[in-house]
Amino acid sequence: MSLDFDHMSPGRLFTKMFFPTLLGMFSGSVMNITDGMFVGQRVGSDALAAINIAAPVFMLVTGIALMFGIGASVRASISLAQGRTKEANREITTSLLVAVAVVTLLSAIILLNLDTMAYLFGSTDRLLPLVKEYMLWVTVGMPASCVLFAGMFYVRLDGAPKFAMWCEIIGAGLNIVLDYIFIYPLDMGIMGAAIASSLSCLVGALLIMGYLIFFTKRIQLCSLRAAFGRGTRWLQTTWQQVKLGLSGFLGEVAISLMLVLGNYVFGSLLGESGVAAYSIACYCSPLFFMINNAIAQSAQPIISYDYGARRWERVRHTLRLVLTVAIVCSVAMTTLIIFLTMFQRNDSP
Repeated sequence: MSLDFDHMSPGRLFTKMFFPTLLGMFSGSVMNITDGMFVGQRVGSDALAAINIAAPVFMLVTGIALMFGIGASVRASISLAQGRTKEANREITTSLLVAVAVVTLLSAIILLNLDTMAYLFGSTDRLLPLVKEYMLWVTVGMPASCVLFAGMFYVRLDGAPKFAMWCEIIGAGLNIVLDYIFIYPLDMGIMGAAIASSLSCLVGALLIMGYLIFFTKRIQLCSLRAAFGRGTRWLQTTWQQVKLGLSGFLGEVAISLMLVLGNYVFGSLLGESGVAAYSIACYCSPLFFMINNAIAQSAQPIISYDYGARRWERVRHTLRLVLTVAIVCSVAMTTLIIFLTMFQRNDSP
C-alpha cells in the first residue's frame, strides 16, 4: 500500500519509511561482509586487498546516484505537493537518464585506463592483475548500480519504501548465492565476485525500472520528448538537482579519498597484507554509518513534500523527530562500541 503523505502523521510516515530503509541498508552491509568472507577464504588476502583498491570506483558511482537521487527527489516532492505531477515526472526522468549517462561515461573512461586507475587508487605491481580483473567486471555493472541506487529514492517518494527494501534484499541475497557459485564450484576467483556484484545490481535495477514503468501510484517516467523537449530547460533542472544533492556526492568522495589514502599508507608500511587487513575494517565501517543514512533518506521525502505544501509545522515536527532519533542512535552506537572495546580488552589474556 502506498503511503499517504497528505494525511499520515509525520511520526507514522517516518516510522514506515525508516525501518524498511534501514533493513535494506543492513542487507547491503551484510552482503559486503559476506563478499569479503568468500573472497578471503577462497581466493586469499591479495584478492581482499585488490577489492579494497577498486572500491573507490563503486563509491563514486554511489555518490553520483545519491546526488541525482536526492536532488530529483527533493524537487519532485515539492512539485507533487503543489499538484504539479507532470513536473515531478520530468524531474525523475531527467535525473535518472542524466545520472546513467554520466556513469556510463565514467565507466568508459575507467575501462580505457584500467592500469592508470589501478595505480591511482593505490595498487602495487603484485596486485595489479587482480585489481584490473575485479575493476573490469565491476565497472561493466556500474550503470545498473546507478539505476538501483538512484531509483530507490523515487520508489520511496512514490510511497513504497518496502519495495525499495526488497530490491536491496533480493540483490544482496542473489549476490551471496552467486558469490558462492562463482567462487567455489566454478572457481572463478575474484572475477566471479565482481560478476556476482554486477549481476545482483542488474537484477535490482530491473526491479526498480519495472516498478517505475508499471506499478507507480503517484509518479512515473515520462517520454524523452517531455523530459528534454523544452530547449535547454533540462540543463537548468539538472543543475538544480546537482546543487541539492551535492552533499551526498561529496560525502561519498570523502570516503573514497579516505580509502585511497589508507591503501597508500598501509601498502607502504605493511605491504599487500596491510591493505588486506585495512579492507576488513572497511567492510565493517558501513554498519556504523547506515543508521544515520537511513534516518536522513527516510526523512527527506517527508520534509520536502511538506515544504512544498507549505505545512511548516509538519516540517518542524519531522525535523525535531529526526534530530532526536539521530542523537539517540548515535549515543547508543557510541556506547555500544565503547562497551565492546572495553569487554575485548578485559577478555584478552
